[in-house]
Amino acid sequence: MFDETTLLEAASPTAVALTVLLYGTLLVSGTVIALTLAWRLPARRETWQQRIQALRARPWAWTDGGLILCAVLLLVGVAMAVGARVGRDNAVALLMVESLLIDVAGLALVSGYLGWRGYTWQAALGLRRSGAGRFLAAGAVAYLALLPLVFFSSAVYQGILSAKGYPPNLQDVALLLSGEHPLWVRLYMLVLAVAVAPLFEETLFRGILLPLLARRLGTGTGVFLTSLLFAAIHLHVPSLVPLFVIATGFSLAYIYTGSLWTPIAMHGLFNGINLGLMLLLRHQGGLS
Repeated sequence: MFDETTLLEAASPTAVALTVLLYGTLLVSGTVIALTLAWRLPARRETWQQRIQALRARPWAWTDGGLILCAVLLLVGVAMAVGARVGRDNAVALLMVESLLIDVAGLALVSGYLGWRGYTWQAALGLRRSGAGRFLAAGAVAYLALLPLVFFSSAVYQGILSAKGYPPNLQDVALLLSGEHPLWVRLYMLVLAVAVAPLFEETLFRGILLPLLARRLGTGTGVFLTSLLFAAIHLHVPSLVPLFVIATGFSLAYIYTGSLWTPIAMHGLFNGINLGLMLLLRHQGGLS
């Protein structure tokens, strides 16, 4: 196991320079986009009010949320029980068990529930095939605009943790991806991080939970609680603040565009770019 410091120390100067160049380019691009949006969006306040009303009008009832939550918790319990038999020493098998029993089975559960309740994907989640590309592109733009804030908040937060003596460390999936595994295992973990997990987590948090909380407690409180819960369930203290910030961006993007495709794209890019840059450092650095 290694942390961010070990990763940087072991990486080659070329890999570090290339990583800094790529991430710096994203930060500069994101800053330009963020400033442009900050100038334009205030003139569209009426659009925000319309989008908030549309969010609250989603067909989800508290009964729906309760039933789906209980079912997901049951899946988590089954995954933990099976995982206990697999053993934590077999990290790859454990990750596959958890992803299949939680993310994949969770998506199947939601899909079946939508059909049972007669909710359409468009009405319930703003998901439709026509125009999906436009919302995915909007997600890419929103991700870039949010990136400078995520970077700044993460830097400040990591500085505070370091001052308190809390060492930086990578999340489990990042540690797994950085290890020596067959190509198919790496591809599986990448697909999980970039596509499957974002689709399930966005459906659960932004698609179902956010409208319920916004309707009951107000939009601002709903966004705050949804983002806090999203950050907390990852059980990774060094990522708590940046995850909260990015989750808030996911929620605002969903509200504004009215389509879950947008935060799904943001979530996938967030995971994919972070893992891609880490793999670049590891590959060039020769870590084992």
